[in-house]
Amino acid sequence: VSAGSVTGLVAADTVCQARAQAAGLSGTFKAWMSDSQDDAYCRMHGLKGKKAANCGQATLPASAGPWVRTDGEPFAEVISKLTGSATVLTPARFDENGVETTVSWFYTGTDETGESISARVCSDWTSTGAASVAGTTVQIFNLWSEAISTDCQNPYPILCMQTGSGRPLTYQTTGKK
Repeated sequence: VSAGSVTGLVAADTVCQARAQAAGLSGTFKAWMSDSQDDAYCRMHGLKGKKAANCGQATLPASAGPWVRTDGEPFAEVISKLTGSATVLTPARFDENGVETTVSWFYTGTDETGESISARVCSDWTSTGAASVAGTTVQIFNLWSEAISTDCQNPYPILCMQTGSGRPLTYQTTGKK
């Protein structure tokens, strides 16, 4: 991944932030990606490091989320549900403009716990001559982040997510008894 003079996760985050701003979205956006130094789990908290090392904190942060797709549907409630059961509420099918994607895969280098699969991160996202893991835009269960192994030369997009924590999701109740 490259954007101007930067590469790797910095480039991916630069792309995410620019696309979010162009779409009129506010906040900080990062790619749901890991490399050999930083896990996606930590990155969603706006931190660096490994989940196994508490993202550099005294205790493992657990407040990131919730996430809502750009079409208004809930994606995931909190980081523990995003990574613990590795289940999202709805597939990641929409881009930053609310347009449904026709692509079935996105690069992650991240397993279902939000941690890096170090051997599968395209040489820290600097090489097309390596291998990676991709998530899927069509599944909600345990493989949404780690669906396939792939070559880094494939033209897959990245999944951008807002960092930090927000208000809990609200659910509408039906009138059925």
